[in-house]
Amino acid sequence: MQLRKIPKNGGITFKYFSAFLLIMAEEKLLTRIVVDPNILVGKPVIKGTRISVELILKKLGQNIDVAEILEDFPRLTKEDIKAAILYAESLVEDTQMYPLAASS
Repeated sequence: MQLRKIPKNGGITFKYFSAFLLIMAEEKLLTRIVVDPNILVGKPVIKGTRISVELILKKLGQNIDVAEILEDFPRLTKEDIKAAILYAESLVEDTQMYPLAASS
């Protein structure tokens, strides 16, 4: 079987198409996160739950295995945990960084 080459000029290259699919997948994951002032005072939570992004990140930061988190919170899915990480990443990505003064 011979593979067909994708033309360099004209058409969408595989590289850009892959990036497009990744962005679409990330946007779909982010729909799992909701911010509602009536739920946990507006903290970001997994849609349909009262499980906050903060709680998920705290558990991961404590080096608790994803399988254990899923066992402790049966309503969560692996995609929910991915969404929480992606949500946190998007917040950090948009943050302005300021250099700290050197300590003496």
